[in-house]
Amino acid sequence: MNTHEIVHRVQYYETDAMGIVHHSNYIRWFETARTEFLRREGIPYSWLEEIKLMAPVLSVECKYKYPAKYDDEVTIKMKLSEFNGIKFKCQYEVICGEKTLVTGTSAHVFTNENMRPINISKNYKEVFEKMMSMLS
Repeated sequence: MNTHEIVHRVQYYETDAMGIVHHSNYIRWFETARTEFLRREGIPYSWLEEIKLMAPVLSVECKYKYPAKYDDEVTIKMKLSEFNGIKFKCQYEVICGEKTLVTGTSAHVFTNENMRPINISKNYKEVFEKMMSMLS
């Protein structure tokens, strides 16, 4: 499976009063990894919006195992795990050193500009083929 990684240094503003990364930031990191992965694969969100194709979030799941702290260097790994032409699912793993801190998933649906789900295999063949190639 095609995996993408980004490296991020934890910023002070991302931590809470306990000195650990606030839980909401992991979801932001997932989004950053996903958008960078799609950009690398030739499907930047800006282009999708230009061609009137949206990919809203259906659900997000995040399992916290260990906290990240200020100034940690974390790696966010992301891969496309499912795609059927309408919906897709991404898997994430946040690692610091050798330790997995967080795992998670997000599910998305392709829609037209009116937010109606669509099968992109018909009218967005180029996007469909790129998404299919990301599964291998």
